[in-house]
Amino acid sequence: MPARQAPAAQGPEADEAGALRICGPFTLVRHPLNVAPLAPFWLTPHMTTRRLAFNVIATGYLVIGSLHEEKRLRHQYGEAYREYQRSGAPFFLPSLPPQHVTAAPNGSTTPARGDA
Repeated sequence: MPARQAPAAQGPEADEAGALRICGPFTLVRHPLNVAPLAPFWLTPHMTTRRLAFNVIATGYLVIGSLHEEKRLRHQYGEAYREYQRSGAPFFLPSLPPQHVTAAPNGSTTPARGDA
């Protein structure tokens, strides 16, 4: 049995049919692994000029990395990823209240609000 191809980036993976599986933290933000370091960076109780400089540069690096990741995911998954981008999941910072994203049976993604 051939080995399964690695995902194009740290984004959502496709199932065997090629449809994106949008679940977990990917329903809150499109790049959760790049957002995770922001809390320890910016919520430190003692901010020095060196730490501020590091935080600004590191945050910029994470945003640029996320833009690069978006490009790779669009190339890998095409229209399915473009639909996910339009689905309501924010690019980098989670929205408040979060807009939950669900995958439709055909593999496309649509925003689903918990208004019930």
